[in-house]
Amino acid sequence: MKLTILGKYGPYPAGENTACSGYLVEEGNTKILIDCGPGVLARIQSLIDFKELNAIYLTHLHFDHTSDLLPLRYFLDDLNTTLNVITHVTDTPYSSILLNHPRFAIIDINENSKIDIGNLKLTFYKMEHPVINHGVLIKGISKSLGITGDTTYCENVIKLARESDFLLADCSKPIGFKGPHMSADKAFEILKQSNTTILATHSTPYKSTDSLFDITDRIIPVEELSSYEF
Repeated sequence: MKLTILGKYGPYPAGENTACSGYLVEEGNTKILIDCGPGVLARIQSLIDFKELNAIYLTHLHFDHTSDLLPLRYFLDDLNTTLNVITHVTDTPYSSILLNHPRFAIIDINENSKIDIGNLKLTFYKMEHPVINHGVLIKGISKSLGITGDTTYCENVIKLARESDFLLADCSKPIGFKGPHMSADKAFEILKQSNTTILATHSTPYKSTDSLFDITDRIIPVEELSSYEF
């Protein structure tokens, strides 16, 4: 399995040549985009033929994880193709604006859903966030990748971590951060409760916590446009 970081910042990019949340997962010929925040659509086109993308999974419908779906509509029109969009559909004005388009084949999920996409098997874990967010466990041929989406520290983070060889986790906020995300110290709590290796993401612009993870090789701060193979 291969994971490429298209964007890692939230809730907005950190200046020039950065992007918000977006992650390309590949296993053989199977390609899934996880989240599609500002800047992600431009970056993914430099890496793959977009027609090879099997699906987009949206962990939740906050702007910094989804807004590039709006210009993506025009791109799909030009390509004359439709695309599977997997997410938990909510009855909100933004959900209607974002997802109501004939080029999107919407697959509605909840915490009990199981979906096979090519070589990958997806199961979902409801997290704790102001809007409904589902983390996802992606099982490949030999390894598994968990992705938390946005969440505070909760029981399902640990459940997902225990099932994952690698966990792409929202755990890069400064210690003492007050909000609906995990601060960097929570990454060490996850390590105590699981055997996973953490890929730390969702960085706050201009407030890096990467140096806090130098004491262990089990927490890796991700870098944009870097790929991780496992």
